[in-house]
Amino acid sequence: VLFKKSPVRNNILQEYIKEKHGKALNLQLDCKTRWNTLCTMLERFIKVHDSLERALKDLNLGHLLDTNDLIRTREILNVMKPIKLAVEALSRRDVNLLTSEGILKFLFDSLKSQDSEIAKEMLTSLKIRIDQRRNNNLVSVIKFLQNPQTLKSGGSLNSGNDFFKMKTKNEIIKTAKEYAAKILDAKPTVEVLEDSSLEVIQNDATEMSNLEDILQKNINSCLQSMPINEDNVKKSIGKEMNIYEVTGIISSNLGKMLESLKSIQPTSTESERVFSLAGNVVTVKRQSLSDRSIDAICF
Repeated sequence: VLFKKSPVRNNILQEYIKEKHGKALNLQLDCKTRWNTLCTMLERFIKVHDSLERALKDLNLGHLLDTNDLIRTREILNVMKPIKLAVEALSRRDVNLLTSEGILKFLFDSLKSQDSEIAKEMLTSLKIRIDQRRNNNLVSVIKFLQNPQTLKSGGSLNSGNDFFKMKTKNEIIKTAKEYAAKILDAKPTVEVLEDSSLEVIQNDATEMSNLEDILQKNINSCLQSMPINEDNVKKSIGKEMNIYEVTGIISSNLGKMLESLKSIQPTSTESERVFSLAGNVVTVKRQSLSDRSIDAICF
């Protein structure tokens, strides 16, 4: 702000910056609604620190910049860089619960390798906050289904960190059975048609001949498959997981469960993207759009 509101002061600063870097570099201010701009601001401050110090001395304002400010700024920036990379990685569309574990390990290891107090405090705070939202039961199941050998190492990702420790085998099997039950109990969604569509269907149905009805019934009877016994599937999950751990050959049920678990995203970033996109479509002048029209435009 000191240089932004005063062209004279900014010209003095830019002369020193051009002398060292060969081009003009303005100081950056962070945006309150864009947390990642903090890294950009700190990086620019460190880059032009020497020029800024000389300019402040010429303006008799050298007391505003302390020698410890640069040290503290570097410590904050070293903490923010891995956090920024981790958040951007967690916000990708292809990330899931399994890959998010690797991202969190990278973040924790990066902060743990730093000796500053702010890094230690940030690491502790992140672990507490993430642990409150992280479902270790589902994470343990997906780790086991991806590679049963991780259970022998405790699922610690070779980091010796209890944060990534997996549940016991019995707990994993119990969670897998509960998750399988939810999949079996899930009912397919039925699209509600408009009145005009229902009238067309009813008219078509009345015109269908009896012979066509009989033909369709015979076709359906040939295509009818054996109904799924939910109790048998739940009982077989534990046996299939034991066989998978020994042989490394994953069954069809476990394979489907693994693919289902991989579809779970660790963050709500994708939902926020949809909200932002819908906000650009449904405006004050376009408030009468139907749900079907909004879906067609957005997706």
